[in-house]
Amino acid sequence: MIFIRKPMVSILAKVGLASVLLQISIVNAQQAAPVPPTQKVERIEVTGSNIKRVDAETSAPIQIITSEDIKRSGKTTVVELLRSLPINQSGGLNDLTAQSSFSSGASSISLRGLGSTATLVLLNGRRIAPYGLSDPNFGQSAVVNLDALPLDVIDRVEILKDGASAIYGSEAVAGVVNIILRRDFIGAQIGGSYSINRDNEYQIKRVATTLGVGDLAQDRYNVFFNYERLERSVVKFLDVDNYLNRDILVNSAYATGRRFSSSYAGNYATAVFNPVTLAGATYTALRGSAGDCAARGERYRLVGTTCRFDLPAEQQIVPKSNRDNFFARGSMDFSANLSGFAEAGYNRTVTTYDAGSPEVYGDYGAWFSSTLGRTVSLPEVLPVGHPNNPFATPIGYRHRFSEIGNIGRKVTAEAARGVAGLKGTVANWDWESALLYSKSETEVQKYNAVRASVLRRGVLTGAYNFLNPTAGAIKPDDLRINPRDVATSSFTIFDLKGSTELMALQAGSLGLAVGAEYRKELRDARPDQATLDGEVVGAGAAAASGKRNVKSIFAELNVPIFKTLEAQIAARMDQYSDYGRSTTPKLGIKWKATPTLALRSSYAEGYRAPSLTEIAPSSVSAFTNVTDPKLCITGDELACTTGIGLLIQSNPNLKPETAKSFTAGFIWDITQSAAMTVDFWDIKRKNEISIFDLDKIIANEDSDLPFYKGRVVRGVAPTPGGIGQIQSISVPFDNLGGTKTRGLDIDLVLKNNLGEWGKLESRAAGTYTMSNKQSLSEGDPYIEYIGYRNVPRTRATIGTSWSYRDYVVGVTGNYIGGFRVAGEPAETCAQASLLGTAGVCKVGAQSTMAMNFQYSGIKNLTLGLVVRNILDKRPPLNPLARPVSFYWNEFQSIYYTFSANYKFK
Repeated sequence: MIFIRKPMVSILAKVGLASVLLQISIVNAQQAAPVPPTQKVERIEVTGSNIKRVDAETSAPIQIITSEDIKRSGKTTVVELLRSLPINQSGGLNDLTAQSSFSSGASSISLRGLGSTATLVLLNGRRIAPYGLSDPNFGQSAVVNLDALPLDVIDRVEILKDGASAIYGSEAVAGVVNIILRRDFIGAQIGGSYSINRDNEYQIKRVATTLGVGDLAQDRYNVFFNYERLERSVVKFLDVDNYLNRDILVNSAYATGRRFSSSYAGNYATAVFNPVTLAGATYTALRGSAGDCAARGERYRLVGTTCRFDLPAEQQIVPKSNRDNFFARGSMDFSANLSGFAEAGYNRTVTTYDAGSPEVYGDYGAWFSSTLGRTVSLPEVLPVGHPNNPFATPIGYRHRFSEIGNIGRKVTAEAARGVAGLKGTVANWDWESALLYSKSETEVQKYNAVRASVLRRGVLTGAYNFLNPTAGAIKPDDLRINPRDVATSSFTIFDLKGSTELMALQAGSLGLAVGAEYRKELRDARPDQATLDGEVVGAGAAAASGKRNVKSIFAELNVPIFKTLEAQIAARMDQYSDYGRSTTPKLGIKWKATPTLALRSSYAEGYRAPSLTEIAPSSVSAFTNVTDPKLCITGDELACTTGIGLLIQSNPNLKPETAKSFTAGFIWDITQSAAMTVDFWDIKRKNEISIFDLDKIIANEDSDLPFYKGRVVRGVAPTPGGIGQIQSISVPFDNLGGTKTRGLDIDLVLKNNLGEWGKLESRAAGTYTMSNKQSLSEGDPYIEYIGYRNVPRTRATIGTSWSYRDYVVGVTGNYIGGFRVAGEPAETCAQASLLGTAGVCKVGAQSTMAMNFQYSGIKNLTLGLVVRNILDKRPPLNPLARPVSFYWNEFQSIYYTFSANYKFK
């Protein structure tokens, strides 16, 4: 360890109070009287510290979820479990609604609402390779896919709620989720669960089996295997009638807007219109009668003279998903001071998305081709002489390609992970070392997209007949294209860490932990070549290829200043091969003021180095909508809102995001059966990596400043001296604004022994966010977002569980606060809500209740039933999520989960 100590001294010298506390400890050691031998007390390692200790409560707030808690919750996946926690806020991925994003098929959480990249997810204390695809924020970075983690073999989940960058990794700004799997198993068991709502919808089937041999205490080895299979059925809006307020969408101004004017066989743009911008256009059904429109099926309806497509009816609420999880672990004790372990895990998840609608002609504007280095577009008017244009002038036209079929995608995600290591004791050191390899590979197979070059030729030459698709020289099969994207990411990690008690002080033992880690990261995202060429109508692509090495060393001291006062001092130094070096310190204090009251506080610094997508050679071509102030004159939607191609490029000059977090709180043992913890948290993050505000780029389109020059590309003007539509904007990743957030976590636990009537345990937990301010660009003022779009102020749970003989009965209440639809105080309801004309300006709060029942009176068999949303509370209408938030709210109505588990002895 000599090679570690010298750099560790220089690191610790950067941490405030380190030298003072060390001096106090040395004085205590010199004055300490001989300590009489005492009975050995078992020490444990808890999340947030590498030093084993007797007291599980450290200076940092930690929440622990046990395997029993998981069983009683009725949750069937890891992400479902974690998403229900009050500490989780907006910003996570949701595989239910990720069809068209860069992260299809993945789920994640976002502690404190700081985004998934600020939450470090560990498996048994070690990293997991990020999802192959990028997150939905313009393909910016990659996060851990929680859907790839097994649920059946979880022993507990430990959530560290403060910044832990110095202990586990620099990016753990919002906290750490450490999912700890069981270490051994003897015997065999089989179990499973079946979930369904009151109307036989939202079915989830899960089965799991575990087999283990060997007793570590007697045989000195243990090996066990676990297999888990989960199947989730598809659910569409049509399946749930009007429970999710679908009719409000269909009948609102949103549902009768331009987006739905594409139908089969189509609508002419008539009246006064600009053949390039389509400004002022109104539409008339090609077949022109209510009967012709209704004949297309219940998805279509004639509104005025326009045949419109009822998009929400066919949209999926829950896509079909099948998941296979395999996990194995082996342990062997070679001697009293040396043991070995190995873990292997594999997950395969297949998620099938159906958009519920075919592709559209006349709705996309332009999109970007990476190969050509420019945008491509379709002629959105039918020329004179086209078989579907009976007029003497070019005519605007909109059409939905029902003849090709619904667009969709099948996402196959595979994750493999292997760990092999040794641990033991040498002299007074507890040490552990392991080699880890983790890989994530994702394939996205898209269906029924439209080939741009063929459609362009069919429109300009008249070779494609929209009214009679089989009559033209170009047929629907000629238009169809099924592109395939693949992406991989991997970690190879070697680590070595050790902890010891340096000396016995009068106030306690001075603990030290040191360690080193080497990590190799690889990332390769390869979109289909046709997508890069701009051949797939309206498609974006996130391409990236890069690798890096990261070398880390870290150290931690647990300093007993007095018997009632201890300090944790930690620091970590990371050296990136493609970025540079950063050091992150952490300081924690815990004071046991009275035998029943302890005060604690922590301060940590963190940073997130630019991801490979942001800093390595890469590009993201996306499709987005902007408001064009030069054409938005009449207020007409077609003139104001423009679909454009967006090219986002990597930036090798990016600086890291940096953060400072502070917590302060107390642990109060009110009585022998009641305890409370209250923790205040405050996090400030700056230099956030994002793309520059597109509205600012458009507003400064004519500026001579180098940054703005040439970023906005417009098409040909419809008339001499006129203004063409925006076709594309190019922008690099950059260090822009920041976030400031603070709030309170409250946790109250009551445990009562009822004697012959069993035990009663109650718990209330909540997170109250006092403030969430953001600055979008450097120099911009911070704007308060709490209580606005997707930022509720309060989340809470409260529950009671009664254990009596072979029975466990419990009830749990969940609350999530409401928020305004507006994105910020300056935005009006009409600007923010597509349902503003219907008066929907706020998403209401939701309170739900769940009951759980468990019976273990039959030998080796445990039966369970969880009923969620027992009061059948409908979720609040959310026009931003159209129609409700599947990330926040209970949406399945009354929902039952039946479970059974049998152990073979």
